[in-house]
Amino acid sequence: MFGSHCKSFHVGRSAQNSLLPAVMAEGGYTSSQGALEAKRGWATVVGTNKPDVLQNLDLWLGTENEDYLAGQSTGRWEILRNSFKPFLCGIVIPPVIDACIQLQAALARGGHSPAQIESVTAQVHPLVLELTGKKTPKDGLEAKFSVYHSGACGLLLGRATHSDYEDNIVLEPALIAIRDRITAKIDTSIAADSVRVTVALENGEVFTKYVEHAVGSRANPLSDAKLQEKFIDGCKSVSIRDAEAVSQRCWELEDVDDMQQFINYL
Repeated sequence: MFGSHCKSFHVGRSAQNSLLPAVMAEGGYTSSQGALEAKRGWATVVGTNKPDVLQNLDLWLGTENEDYLAGQSTGRWEILRNSFKPFLCGIVIPPVIDACIQLQAALARGGHSPAQIESVTAQVHPLVLELTGKKTPKDGLEAKFSVYHSGACGLLLGRATHSDYEDNIVLEPALIAIRDRITAKIDTSIAADSVRVTVALENGEVFTKYVEHAVGSRANPLSDAKLQEKFIDGCKSVSIRDAEAVSQRCWELEDVDDMQQFINYL
């Protein structure tokens, strides 16, 4: 599934399915108040262990966690736990990219080039290989689910932008050469937003970088400037003119009286 067209469809469809009920409810569309947790509700129908499913629903829909409440009688809003992704790739890859970008800078300060790299070892959270373990991606879509390509971008280019996941870039010999020197090893002591990357050079020197909370994680959120930089870079792929002005309009959305004005501007 990962690296296929269907995976991208998942994300878009999920966003659509989240918006549709809100729009319908706003228009007065009615349904059962217990569609999820009722005796013949969704959880009971699809769950394999009925008591556990209902108990979990109480956790998610109840008021146990006051930090995430939107009101006195509602459950927590998962969207409030989200952070902005810094890179256009699998959600578990950013720690590796973060570490590799910092290592690329360290190598440059020491007068070394990526061509001198003999091996790279990344100690990663178990989900990294499960979700993004594509060793030899054949196109940009697969590369977004390849911790190896993403790490190579960080080490060779010092970045991992939208253009670095284009089909032709994925097949660049220089990137493939670095990619093939990267080994990812599962370390159960590593958190999902952490990584330890070790670079060994041909001359025997070793550089290690431990990232406790990667950029883009909840503990180390993307700055407004970096978020805007990512947006403007992404605009290049769809030829949006005056991307900086569009970005500024996005920051001002809360003050827009009619969203059609914003859409017309695009």
